[in-house]
Amino acid sequence: MLATDEQDLKATYAHELESGAIKAKARVAESLYRKATGEGREAVSSDFLAEDQGALEGDLHP
Repeated sequence: MLATDEQDLKATYAHELESGAIKAKARVAESLYRKATGEGREAVSSDFLAEDQGALEGDLHP
């Protein structure tokens, strides 16, 4: 167990918490692009982005 509180963690890692979802979605989008252009080796489902499209747009335009 960590000997720190939630506020300290949020203050210390604010940037990571704010940008983490955007970075993850960008990686999924990159994988989908590679798959569509024949560069990808494994199958990637577009369901992830389709289900979360509203959140993605909200993340990009706060």
